[in-house]
Amino acid sequence: MTRSEVIKVLGVTLSENVGGTDHSFRNLALVLASEGIQLSLAGPSGDTPTRRWWTESNLEYVPLEIPKRVGLRPTSGEGFNSKYDFFSQVPKSMRAVKALIGKVRSFDVVHSNDLMTHVDVVLAARLAVAGTDVADAGLK
Repeated sequence: MTRSEVIKVLGVTLSENVGGTDHSFRNLALVLASEGIQLSLAGPSGDTPTRRWWTESNLEYVPLEIPKRVGLRPTSGEGFNSKYDFFSQVPKSMRAVKALIGKVRSFDVVHSNDLMTHVDVVLAARLAVAGTDVADAGLK
């Protein structure tokens, strides 16, 4: 690779509000820009605090419409979400993959800033690299 080539990295966040991983990702973006590595952040569309905060640093923000998620534990931190809640995440993941495929094609590396989107990001990247169309992947 020559120094003139730019490596494009897309980070994916579900957060409308700035979190710790977003801070770390932006810190990396600011440092790596001088090394020919461009970090962009994909996150909720609209005028969110995360989008404003990211673009104030003159960094690329990619609006992304993906469904909200629930984890294994409820926000109370006690017990676990129901099996229904857990399995209801599968169609949400498929919608997220569908939304991500077109976005990730123009990036060299894709990174998930959120535990709930790790699988979605990997599937979207693999399908995009394989040149799979959304309809071909069964994600109509």
